[in-house]
Amino acid sequence: MKGLRHTSDDRKRGSSLPDIDLSGIRVTFVEPPFRLPHDFIDYPTFMNLGLLFNAAVAEQLGANVSVVDAVFSAPSLPLVRGETEDILGMDVPSLTELVLATNPDIIVLHASFFANPRYLEKSFLPSLSSDLAKKAPNTPRILADMFLGGLNYFDYDPEPVAKELGLQVVLQGETDAILPAALQSVSKNSTLEQDIYQRGDRASGQFPLHPDAFPNPAFHLLPMDRYFDIMDEAQRNNLVPEYHAGERILPFMSSRGCPYACIFCTQQVLDLSWRGYSAERLATIMGSLQADYKVDRILFLDDLMNLDGERFRSFTRHMAEIQLAWDAVNGFRADRLNEEVVSNMKKAGNRKVTVSAESADQEVLDRIVRKGLNIEDIDRTAETAHALDYPCQVHYVIGFPGETRTNINTTLLHAARMRRDHGAIALVQYATPVRGTRLFRVVDKEGMWADPDDRERDVSSLFYRDSVICGDDFDPQILKLMRESFEEAMRDLDAMPTILHMDDSTSATGMRALSDLVDELNQLSKPRSRVFLHGQNVLDYPELPELFEATHNTHTQIVGLSTDGSQLLRRTVLEFLVQMKVQWVVLELPSEPDEEFDQRKPMIARAIQWLGRSGIRSSVMASSAVFHSADQSMTLQEWAQNPAIQTLEILVDDPAHTPTDGSPNTIIGHLDALTATSSCTVRVHGLPPCTIDQQSETTDLDERAWRTVTAIDKTGFANTRARNRIDACSSCPIRVGCAGIP
Repeated sequence: MKGLRHTSDDRKRGSSLPDIDLSGIRVTFVEPPFRLPHDFIDYPTFMNLGLLFNAAVAEQLGANVSVVDAVFSAPSLPLVRGETEDILGMDVPSLTELVLATNPDIIVLHASFFANPRYLEKSFLPSLSSDLAKKAPNTPRILADMFLGGLNYFDYDPEPVAKELGLQVVLQGETDAILPAALQSVSKNSTLEQDIYQRGDRASGQFPLHPDAFPNPAFHLLPMDRYFDIMDEAQRNNLVPEYHAGERILPFMSSRGCPYACIFCTQQVLDLSWRGYSAERLATIMGSLQADYKVDRILFLDDLMNLDGERFRSFTRHMAEIQLAWDAVNGFRADRLNEEVVSNMKKAGNRKVTVSAESADQEVLDRIVRKGLNIEDIDRTAETAHALDYPCQVHYVIGFPGETRTNINTTLLHAARMRRDHGAIALVQYATPVRGTRLFRVVDKEGMWADPDDRERDVSSLFYRDSVICGDDFDPQILKLMRESFEEAMRDLDAMPTILHMDDSTSATGMRALSDLVDELNQLSKPRSRVFLHGQNVLDYPELPELFEATHNTHTQIVGLSTDGSQLLRRTVLEFLVQMKVQWVVLELPSEPDEEFDQRKPMIARAIQWLGRSGIRSSVMASSAVFHSADQSMTLQEWAQNPAIQTLEILVDDPAHTPTDGSPNTIIGHLDALTATSSCTVRVHGLPPCTIDQQSETTDLDERAWRTVTAIDKTGFANTRARNRIDACSSCPIRVGCAGIP
């Protein structure tokens, strides 16, 4: 094959475009339509920035350049909905007509992230190339990846692709530096003597150009007002759900490449060095984008935006000065952030701090992932962001070869603690072996595919959907169970308000001072802005109205409280609860027989019915000790049959991992005997599934086991009692959801 190579002088230079004259050549760059599976990883833009960079280079070297985009050259969002996938882009005949209307000498087809050439049967490249060949048989066609970074690179063999598409030229990888020579060669040879398959990476001898050598991406070759309208329409159709609807947003890359070598990352396929725009050039570009296109926000797609600390600090200062909001889609290195930098990022208009932990087990990070990161840097960054009231998002990956379930639980528990303590959002995905990565080579060599066919599977939609790896201690089903257990725990955690304990045995009233309670309210974080008041006699607290009033001056809301029921006999108390917009009241049952409680039980029941008619939900909470008394068990059964009770909360006093055979005198036996109305949900706290059936595999739990495993329920209760754990808990697939967050 004939390869295109720069000379040694070119490789040394690296800071200027190739000395090639493309004057008089009409080149049309084409973005094909594509299929978007419903389980595809959400990505914030459909504009292929690489195509616009390559088009700008050709234009800079004298070519007469046009861009035809199947999505953005359409008059409105060209969307066809399907059951499992959508099609974005105009139909092939219409696209061909627009391409040929530009009267091109050469057509450059984009092999994009959304149309992996390795799976041509899933793309529109064959039909588009065939239609162009039929209607313009004498016009040469080039397929180019035009890869910049910022997303996965899917490697493929160019020869069968070229044969299938009827092409003589395929350019892979980062093609800005090699496309000009290919265009020149094709323009001089309408019939090439040899095919050209060239790869823009260091392994092929192609020295990647420095970004300062490039002209600005050719946004001007697209109908930009139409682009903004179509992206807004795409957001309304939930195709790009993560970012800001109604804003004029443009993608950009301030740097290319990454010097690190994480096991799963496709950067290693091309082995491109890290190169960033100078701070001065970047400031100039941002100003021009703001002035020319009235941009509200820039989405940076960099793999590693903050590698150069001084450059990044200069950038944040400039963005703050020109008041241009921005986000970094792929986030930042946590070990290169400090309090000053994070504070400047927020001032500069960045909406969240995104960092990647991958694993929270330091041994896995060092030995398997090789990220070169200390997990303490993630903790510090999340804590800093929290202190600045700045949203934080942390990425995690589970299911690496060599990981154990204990390692994975370490990661999931870390993610849960980050959420609980700092409000950080956790995104957990599966380790996905993309061809060309070290992860793929390890899985392939060790025969770790869950199914042999997974080796050739299109992985583009796997990351958050399925794992294809079988490790020594896990398989895809185990990983799915672990991830689902974690996500369930996070949903429950988000639903749980902060429990504010009001009891104080040292005070005259038995309740804490108002000033102490208000201080705690002021310290609550936004993710914990809902408060539940807990104590023996909350409704007898003399300063309760003042406590409710104090919440108006904080980010908190008192949504519920507990009571022994005696206070509910006063009409003024009931009216106060309605006035204060309390959402639910929890009646705490005595663990032992109580004659006074039994006497007022009918009146409490009527009060609860009155609250229900006023829109306040009611729950009953009892210790499992009630089962020690036949009378108390009967009382619990009566409340379970009360139509005004939404949930029955049972806190297991001794959640030790001990056998329970289901006989009538065990907790399980009592639960089996308990019946409730169809509108009442029974929730049991602190009773692991392994207590229910010691013989069953944790991955084969029966329905009852799932029903009775609730660490934190959806109405907001938490079993804060210490749980007895055994060694097996550390590797249990439902460790996070079962045992709670330590």
